[in-house]
Amino acid sequence: MTLETQPTRNVLTGVPEYDAASESFSDVRALSAALRFLGKEADLATVMAVSGEAFRSVAHVEHWSIASAYVSREAVLAAGARAFGYQPRYLIGASADETWLAIRDAVDAGQPALSSGILTRNGAPLSTWWFLVRGYDAQERTVQVAGLPTGDEAFAPLPALHGRAATWTGAVKGLGLAPALWAERPIFLLGLNGQPPDPRTLALETIRRAMQMAGNHTVTVRSEIPYAEGRYALGLNSFEVWADRLKAITGRERFLDNAPEDEAGPAAAVARANGECAERVRCGRRAAAKYLKGVSDLFEGAAHDALISAAAGYTEVADLAEDYLHLFCGPRALEEQDPLIDRDKRRQGVLLLREMQALEGAAVAQLEGALKQAGEV
Repeated sequence: MTLETQPTRNVLTGVPEYDAASESFSDVRALSAALRFLGKEADLATVMAVSGEAFRSVAHVEHWSIASAYVSREAVLAAGARAFGYQPRYLIGASADETWLAIRDAVDAGQPALSSGILTRNGAPLSTWWFLVRGYDAQERTVQVAGLPTGDEAFAPLPALHGRAATWTGAVKGLGLAPALWAERPIFLLGLNGQPPDPRTLALETIRRAMQMAGNHTVTVRSEIPYAEGRYALGLNSFEVWADRLKAITGRERFLDNAPEDEAGPAAAVARANGECAERVRCGRRAAAKYLKGVSDLFEGAAHDALISAAAGYTEVADLAEDYLHLFCGPRALEEQDPLIDRDKRRQGVLLLREMQALEGAAVAQLEGALKQAGEV
């Protein structure tokens, strides 16, 4: 890690590049990159697991919504940072000057700051993309970020910190922190780095978090954005809700009017929400399986075997999610005008979702068994 320092311009060099353009995983991708820059063994699968992101399941109860990508019972970034010994904090809704100083202080201390919505595209904030602020120019009051899909390293003005009247908002995952999903000027700071939990303790915390996130909950989200407003099912029950939404499709649903604008029309927006749900399960459960296999050797006997079984179950769920993606989002499916209207495909999709739910429930039961066998219940 090196710090390039000039009188009014500081840039952290060596910050890993990553693709911030991910509805569900942009925040954990940014956190993984920041932690790796700081010398931590923080591959994406590990960060997804210890933050709880690998085990998240969400579906909107009333209509299709891409906003389910941001709904979580866990403040994901904070949980992930604490797993590596940091004492993080969110800075939300602070004044422009306070936000600017927090970014400068973080960079001067050798840490990237995380933020969503800090850059714009075609005049609109990229509110669901989490970037790493790795440098600043104090004279121009601009920042340099990692995470741009193009790899562009150009400095960009900070909205509302460069004499503009408008502020910016960004998506923050974690209902306890931001019930409205979007927050004003969100900045995430890693803070001081202390002693992280030992690997076995961290594994136990992660297993308990996975079990908690599998519990059935319904939450209500407030939002000025129509497609984000309403009730969400979290946990194992979200698969059943998802299946109900799939069964109900006719192509003329009123809730399509609430979907975000899309050049290809509202049907494409619903297809995007459906595909995003499947991609979240596919990537998340693969990360869960990888992590559980990796920590299984920290346990002995039946506890070890239960973790291996849980990992196998999550792998099966990921495989089924991949089948689901091929069914509705694969190359052959995309040749059709709207594969979601196909009744036979929807029937196959419902069966896949119910099988995912059953396998996930069995994996969670194995996690509970591992805790019991380890004497941790």
